[in-house]
Amino acid sequence: PLIEQIARFWIWRAQPSATQPGKYDIVGVTPPDQFAGNVSNSAYTNQVAKISLDWILEVYSILGLPDTIGAGKIANGLWLPFDTQQQIHLEYEGYKGAEIQQADVVLLNYPLQVPMSKEVLTNDLSYYESRLNAKAPASTWAMHTIGWLQADNPERAHDALVRSYATNTAPFGIWNSDAPLATSAAFLQSMTAGYAGLRLGRFSYSFKPQLPKDTTSMKLHMILVYSTFEVAWDAQSITIWPNNMSKRSPLFLTIHGPSGDSTVQLYEGKVVTLNAGTRFTIFAKPANF
Repeated sequence: PLIEQIARFWIWRAQPSATQPGKYDIVGVTPPDQFAGNVSNSAYTNQVAKISLDWILEVYSILGLPDTIGAGKIANGLWLPFDTQQQIHLEYEGYKGAEIQQADVVLLNYPLQVPMSKEVLTNDLSYYESRLNAKAPASTWAMHTIGWLQADNPERAHDALVRSYATNTAPFGIWNSDAPLATSAAFLQSMTAGYAGLRLGRFSYSFKPQLPKDTTSMKLHMILVYSTFEVAWDAQSITIWPNNMSKRSPLFLTIHGPSGDSTVQLYEGKVVTLNAGTRFTIFAKPANF
């Protein structure tokens, strides 16, 4: 009921588009950029609405129920403002390049995982980085760190990373900001989603490990459904330790190579070593799904 009521809310907010035939608008919102108030078709808001609607559609599919509320029609009709000349996502319909308060469009890449080319991602990062207010929160720079790493630009990522912890103060390593918990959480995401390249799927984790500048190694302790494993990496290799494998939900490793993908099952205590820079996905096959 909760997921369906969230979907019903977005269906109620959506209305036939005034400018895009066959599409739907969401008007009168404030996006993550708090300098922008009462705007229409915020790229971030429209995408969050679409994710919410897609979620109830997935629930209906699992349960074998019809889409009686019309979630699919609205989900397919929501749109993201895009400047085809500059090849950038617009923060909202009619955005003209005004100063922004914090990360907004760059959140389409992470955490919303909107598919886009490396060119568009790079353009979004560069364009909105140049429009950030001088007092933009440190959490914004953590999101830029993640974006630049996905765009394969470690130099720009490092610059953003430094700015993300510029307000971290000694002796206790506390962020001196208006929202220290949000800032520290964003910094942790710059490590997991950024340098580990971690992306969450349905019963899966995808990785693209890299190292921050002047860092020799990193390690993550992971739980996936009923199993646990560790992923560690340095400049030479990536090591995967399956240390507690559940028979109810076996884990598999897919290695994404230049000549295609290959998949093997992971077994408890059997270490797998990959070359540094390898992209891979670990996924579960729960017995009940």
